[in-house]
Amino acid sequence: MPALAQPLAISHRPRFWWLALDWLAGCLARHHSRQDLAGLCPHLRRDLGLTDAAVAREVAKPCWRS
Repeated sequence: MPALAQPLAISHRPRFWWLALDWLAGCLARHHSRQDLAGLCPHLRRDLGLTDAAVAREVAKPCWRS
C-alpha cells in the first residue's frame, strides 16, 4: 500500500506549482489594475461613480485580497 502513495504525491507536485503561479499572476494583475485606478484623473473617477475615498480604500488593499 505505501508503494501506491508515493506516485500520487509526486503527481501532485506539478499541479501545485501551476496553482501557485496562477495565484501569483492574479496578485500581479490586481496590483496593476489598482495602480491604474490610482492613476485615473478625478473626472474619469467621477464618470465611473467612484469617490476618492473608495479609490483610496481599493488602492490600499494588499495584492492578495480581491
